[in-house]
Amino acid sequence: MTFCSLFVALGFWQLWRAEQKQQQQRFYADRVREQPVSLNVLDILRRPPHELHWRRIVAYGTFAPSAELLLDNRTHRGQSGYYLYTPFQLQNENVWVLVNRGWVTAGARRDRPPPLSRPPAVPLRLAGVAAPPVLSRVIGRPAPERLAPGQHRIQALELDVARDLLGLPLLPFVIRLDASAPYGYVRAWEPPGRNPERSRGYAFQWFSFAIALSIIYVVLNLRRSPAGKSPQP
Repeated sequence: MTFCSLFVALGFWQLWRAEQKQQQQRFYADRVREQPVSLNVLDILRRPPHELHWRRIVAYGTFAPSAELLLDNRTHRGQSGYYLYTPFQLQNENVWVLVNRGWVTAGARRDRPPPLSRPPAVPLRLAGVAAPPVLSRVIGRPAPERLAPGQHRIQALELDVARDLLGLPLLPFVIRLDASAPYGYVRAWEPPGRNPERSRGYAFQWFSFAIALSIIYVVLNLRRSPAGKSPQP
């Protein structure tokens, strides 16, 4: 019955995952309802990064004129592509934050950079949501690939690597550009805690496997028992 115990444990683990996802959804919903905060207020920047996660933010500053990171292996409606990150310098400060400007198609040739328009290097107002970096989908730390001057393709967004690559003092979070903001691409942002129902479905499957295995075990052991034997005195 080792497998039965394993299936039950996996079922409870999936229920725990579903509860975690629901908590993430509630946390996100509460945060985005709060008033936006300004990154140009230094007291805000002194807060621990997790206190700003999923807060709506505004910032005044300038996009870097010739620096972009393309996070590989991102899909949209079945197409492969990238998340486009551009550094943004806060006004009057040597402080930078990476802005996720959305999804762009990779195109037919991976050895060529996708056609992109760079925002003007002029002061502007930025609006978005502060978010933790996207989790890596690869094992290890693959080296960045240079596609064009100032443009690198990366397999994982690790801020310490990005700081070294760009030579900029980046803040420990990223900004998801608002869907209505200019200078962006496809921004079908997914909130954290996606699909708790899927985890519950997996839990139901694991519990079903455990029940089925238990029934099979009982039936097989009944068949092995001698039929019609009376107990010995």
